[in-house]
Amino acid sequence: MGQYGSSFLFTPDCEDKKPQTVEWTGSAFSSANAGIAELGERLDVINRKICDLDVVAAVPEGWNLRPENGRPQLIVKLAGGNPNHPGSADRQLTIPHYAGPRKVPPISYTSGRFYGILVLSDNSKVRVYANSQRAAESVCNQVRVFIDGSMLQNSFIVTGEVKQNIKSASLRAKKATFYGRNHEPGKAPVWVASVK
Repeated sequence: MGQYGSSFLFTPDCEDKKPQTVEWTGSAFSSANAGIAELGERLDVINRKICDLDVVAAVPEGWNLRPENGRPQLIVKLAGGNPNHPGSADRQLTIPHYAGPRKVPPISYTSGRFYGILVLSDNSKVRVYANSQRAAESVCNQVRVFIDGSMLQNSFIVTGEVKQNIKSASLRAKKATFYGRNHEPGKAPVWVASVK
């Protein structure tokens, strides 16, 4: 069997932007295995260095299900954990027909298996999963002040409990992304705000 080899370029860290080449050789599968192992080690180093970055996607609820839902929506990314080091904003709360200021709404609560659903006049919804029915309803009422008043006519809140366990965490709003009415897919949001 012959010798095989390959190489790849990588940037070791954010300060030193000069790419470095990593090469390896071996026979057939051993070459591929050596390359994959080396690449994995390098990616692990890079991952540890960028773990402080908070890169998350904010996708409006329902847009992927019903294209006619071109309603304006604020996607609030929520982070859990210690308030001084809240971690990644990996949970979200969608507020349809948002009419509040261009900043992150001051929303915080403890997540859990009790739900509160604020149903608006056009049947759009705000869904909250909190540690009690009272807390879920409270967050729904807190969010009302940020919604276009015409959508609150005949609105109501439904509460209940889901069977599965939802991991409990103290959540607070960390980032907000606003998509306007009839926002075109692939286009940048109208505005984005964050809390440091």
